[in-house]
Order: sequence, then C-alpha cells, then structure tokens
Amino acid sequence: MLNYHPHFADPSDDLIFVTSDAVALRVSSWRLALESKYWKTKRHGLSTATTVWAPIAIGVSSKVFLEFIEYTQHPNIARRMGTLAEHLDLYKLLCMYDCPNALRVVGGILTARITADPWEMFILASERNDVPFARTALKHFKPDTFGDGTFWAKMARVRPEWQLHLLACIFHHPQEARKSHAALCPQTRLAVPVFPPMTPTAPAQVKCSCRFIEWMGDSDFPRIARSFNPVQPAPAQTKPGEEAKKRPLPEPVGATAAQPPMKTLRAE
Repeated sequence: MLNYHPHFADPSDDLIFVTSDAVALRVSSWRLALESKYWKTKRHGLSTATTVWAPIAIGVSSKVFLEFIEYTQHPNIARRMGTLAEHLDLYKLLCMYDCPNALRVVGGILTARITADPWEMFILASERNDVPFARTALKHFKPDTFGDGTFWAKMARVRPEWQLHLLACIFHHPQEARKSHAALCPQTRLAVPVFPPMTPTAPAQVKCSCRFIEWMGDSDFPRIARSFNPVQPAPAQTKPGEEAKKRPLPEPVGATAAQPPMKTLRAE
C-alpha cells in the first residue's frame, strides 16, 4: 500500500514516483514533458490511455522531488536551496531527466556554493564515492584552502583511500617542487604515501622543513582534478535473498528506453 502525498494523489495522473522516504507522488507525464526532454521522448508516439506506468523509485527525498517538480513547471526561477546534499541530489535528478533550463539555474547556484566552500563538496563526494563531483570540487581549490589551520580536521572527514590518493596526486609530481621552490625533507620522502595523523593541527605545528601546507597550496589543482581517480572499493557481498530487496522498481511498460547519461557540472 503506497503512502501518497496529499497534494499529489490524483488518480488521473499517469506517473507514480516513490521517494527514498517512502512517499508516493502522482505526477502527469505531460507536465514533466514541458521541461524534461527525457519525458518528452518517452511520451512521443505513446498513448497515455493504453500505457501502464509502473511505480518509479526515484532515490531522493520527497523534499528534493517536490523541488524538482517546481523546477519543471517554472525552470527559470531560482529558489532557496536546502543542504548541499539536497542541492546535489536535485542537480543529478535534473540531469537524469534532461531539464536544460532548470539545470542552467540550479547548476549556477551549485557552482557558486562549490566555489565558496570546495571542501564541503569534496567531503560530500567522498561520502557518496562520487569521483566526478570530487574532481569538480578539486578544480575550485585555491592556496588559501589550506591556510586556515583546519586542513587535517577536514581531511579526517574524507574516506582514508581518498586521503592517500589526493596527497599522492600532489607529491608524486616533481615539477610541483620546482614550481613552489620547496623540497621534501628526507623523512617525508621516505614516508610517502604515509603522512601525519589525520587530526586537527595548528598551522605552526604542520609547517615543517618541507613546507607541507605551502606546497599543497601552490599545487595545480585543475591538473590534480583531472588525474584524481581513486581505486573504487569492491562491491559488498550480498547474502542470498538480499539482491531481490535491493533491485530497483521496474521501468514503465511501453517505455523501455535507457536513461540519458549523467552530465557533469562544468567548473567556472
């Protein structure tokens, strides 16, 4: 038995979306097709009177999906966003359903948020194991990103394999040493890729003879973003019977076209 949203329960609407918080919303496909190229293509040549659409598990919260519906109806009006995670979910949903006008507005706001605090995007991407958006965040890193004394506190929030890969991307390129006029001390050279503990440290304690923080601040982060490609963890083993529980809901009957590829946010 589906738990319908009180304002999206009209039985005449042909689409049923089920959000991650178990809320069902009925939406008309022709309304979504006003902005979404994906749904415009789905509807082309199909009769809604004979097409049976199965419930679609959308993978985002009902709050994010309601924002998505608003943007499909009024794509050029910027709205106040929630958390960075919700903002990223909305952007990906607009990418998935190919809503170009709304993407331009939401993408512009998201780019501004990343520029203001690239660390938060990088940490969020780490939590989700989202390498493309981690690269986007890295392109916005600047020298002062490492000068506020909170570097190790922020690195501690990043998954360990990403910590080592990020530092290896920086220290494994000798041209960076020439660029910043800094040389690694012998102890640090022998320790690569093992680095100081991932704990909050005052700037004076971090600055050793190898000018660690200054060197990272002088790094070419657009290049590092391009080369950032941490090893993905092996898929978790599932017990018998669990695979069926995790299987997504089926595609609508009569509309089996593949989802459009995910776009990536272009760094300004």
